[in-house]
Amino acid sequence: MKGLPLKQVYKDGDIDEFNIELLKRQDSLIENIQYKKFKELMEHVTIPEEKEYEEAIKFYKETLSSYSNEEIEKIMNSQIPFLYNPKMNYHQLIEEHLGKETADYYSMLSIRTN
Repeated sequence: MKGLPLKQVYKDGDIDEFNIELLKRQDSLIENIQYKKFKELMEHVTIPEEKEYEEAIKFYKETLSSYSNEEIEKIMNSQIPFLYNPKMNYHQLIEEHLGKETADYYSMLSIRTN
């Protein structure tokens, strides 16, 4: 479900090359955050390479150097780092690009799966 609004954001022209470069490197940031939530499962899953995570952090810090360290940390810990808006979430993105009804469905699905 989360891929649909991202495709639409791209079609709507709201993602530029800068966002795409950030997107390419956000996986290890997101994975690291998620794996930390489930430490008891760490021995049962393939942990992302620490080197990739460190490289992603370095890239974000260099690329977003006009932001403060605090802002960069918030961006890197957000749901959608490549949009470099720490207040953006998927519900908002879905509503803006796919409509309120789709966002409501997303909310209902999120409640059922969380």
